Amino acid sequence: MFALITTIENEDDRYKVTQIYKLYRGIMLYIANSILHEPHLAEDAVSEAFIRIINNLEKIGTIDDHKTKAFVVIIVRNISLDLLRRQNRNQTKPLEDYIGYSEYNELVFDDIAARDACDKIAKSIAGLNKAIAIGKRGVFMEYNLQEL
Repeated sequence: MFALITTIENEDDRYKVTQIYKLYRGIMLYIANSILHEPHLAEDAVSEAFIRIINNLEKIGTIDDHKTKAFVVIIVRNISLDLLRRQNRNQTKPLEDYIGYSEYNELVFDDIAARDACDKIAKSIAGLNKAIAIGKRGVFMEYNLQEL
């Protein structure tokens, strides 16, 4: 992290980032670890947060201020949540993990296909009942096909 801080050209900005790092690094790690539950990912989140803080340094007034603390906490929280989403999106589970989902211990895809087929059959029967009712009305009322 200090290598990143040394690349800042302005001495005042470098001092400000160093003080933010010293003051808020612990709480940033705590928040990131409470969201991610993995120390190495929490370190990554804190590093990414400091890069974002450096890019938005003009938004920070005084260092030891509740607004600065809230700004830092929000940044590390959002980055941690992004990392968590990215991690969950990239996870894959074997198909065997989903077998317990079905009531009959069938594969999930078979279960979904069976339910979908049942829904289509029920809609077809409902449509058929409606057509029969219209047909009966037409016979009793002596309508022709155009009037139905």
